[in-house]
Amino acid sequence: MNLRSLLNKSMLRHLRLIELLYETKQGLPTDRLIAELRCSLPVLLNDIRLVNEEQDDATIEKYKGLYQLKVQKNSPVSRLYAEFLQRSSEFQIFEALLYEQHENITELASDLYLSISNTQRYLKKIQLVLKEADIELKHRPLRLEGKESVIRQLYYRYFNEKHFQMGINLPKLKEEHQEVIFAFVTDFLVKNNFPVKHIFIQRLAYNFYISLWRMKNQHHFPKWQLKNDFLQLPLTTRFITCQQLVKECFDFSLDERGCQDAFWLLYSDSLIFSEEQLDYIVKNNERGKVHYDIHEQLITQLNAAFIKPLTQKEQVQLICTLQNSSFLYATKGTCVNILRLDKESFVLAMAKTYPVGVAKITRLVEDITAQYYFYFEKDFVISYVYWILTTIPDWVERISWGQKRIKILLLSNLSPTAENYLASQIEKKIYGDFEIYQGNHETTTLFQNLEAYDLILTTEDLKIPCSVPLLPIDSYLSWQNIASIQEIVSELIEQCNVEQRIVS
Repeated sequence: MNLRSLLNKSMLRHLRLIELLYETKQGLPTDRLIAELRCSLPVLLNDIRLVNEEQDDATIEKYKGLYQLKVQKNSPVSRLYAEFLQRSSEFQIFEALLYEQHENITELASDLYLSISNTQRYLKKIQLVLKEADIELKHRPLRLEGKESVIRQLYYRYFNEKHFQMGINLPKLKEEHQEVIFAFVTDFLVKNNFPVKHIFIQRLAYNFYISLWRMKNQHHFPKWQLKNDFLQLPLTTRFITCQQLVKECFDFSLDERGCQDAFWLLYSDSLIFSEEQLDYIVKNNERGKVHYDIHEQLITQLNAAFIKPLTQKEQVQLICTLQNSSFLYATKGTCVNILRLDKESFVLAMAKTYPVGVAKITRLVEDITAQYYFYFEKDFVISYVYWILTTIPDWVERISWGQKRIKILLLSNLSPTAENYLASQIEKKIYGDFEIYQGNHETTTLFQNLEAYDLILTTEDLKIPCSVPLLPIDSYLSWQNIASIQEIVSELIEQCNVEQRIVS
């Protein structure tokens, strides 16, 4: 589930326009954009004008018949998503629902400078979208109710995308109050021997802040799920300072039980920061043990597909990552996203370059999810594949590509030494089970047996009468060459694998 549908139709089309152009660096023609966005030419031209007016860090320009997105050098793509969240009235209302400071629609509309009719329409849209995650919109005051972990995770994702910078921004709190929370969170990490990384501080600080608002409005995390006694609270002067802040800004008393509620991610075993913590969860949390066993089985099958298996330490690291990405959700539940679908974009990009390897890993994940009826939703499968690919950065080198080796013939007008260098670069930068045959080293009967090869690479403008794929490349192997060669090699390997499965 994602909240993209909260955007109005024009903003959603603008977002998709930016994504299409960002994904295709060389640009796209008018007819392709019209087809992808399902709009007319006047609408497309108006959208481009509006995007150029509204976006501070990106402009759309036309060059040689292709529309291209120009993003400022120091501006990450996350800033573009943040701007949509900041401009959207629907998301302004969504954020306001966290604070529960409006008894009715009239008050909410007045505070956000919206008409009552539009506010009512936006609330109905929010209600409809959140129903997918079993979250209900209630009135007097306007608020969200449902599974507490899902609501808190939803707001964490929202704030994380809206405030994309390295710094952490907790709305409605003064800077000195935010510093108190950061210091207390840091103390908590140190007290429990967890790594004091920015990403850990960010995750805990946002969740602590969101939890305080939920607790202030009497939405508590189920006490029976907060039973981890491995963790220790830092009962120092910073804890006392944090108590004073909560009393002043949130108007309730924060005790040790309240801290467990605020640190629910860790006390409910939904977030793992260390191997020792994982070991405790496996021994003391029945659901955690079940998840561990299933993830261990997935990794066993993954290792069977690898030429170089994962070490024990790598396996534990991957299990921690997979548990962190899924445990806080129900196994038959819905994965929560806001606007960014970066995991899906990453997996699709990798699948285009390495279709065989990504398809193998995806099948392993799908088989496990089907066998155990375990996070089988598409977004969960994509998330699992994403974390496997990113947690094992050398997965392409480890994976077994198939039984048959692809034969590649390299034909060039280069000197033998230059051709040797080009061949070595291909072997180094292209993944898959293949062997290169160099034209400079072959016999004079070379052109009589071209059908024996699966792919011909050439630096010359050759017209060869044969059915073997022919791919022109540069003598220095540009990144475009690498992408093109990898794509066709992966396709050939997959084709061989399909033929082998049919024969067997």
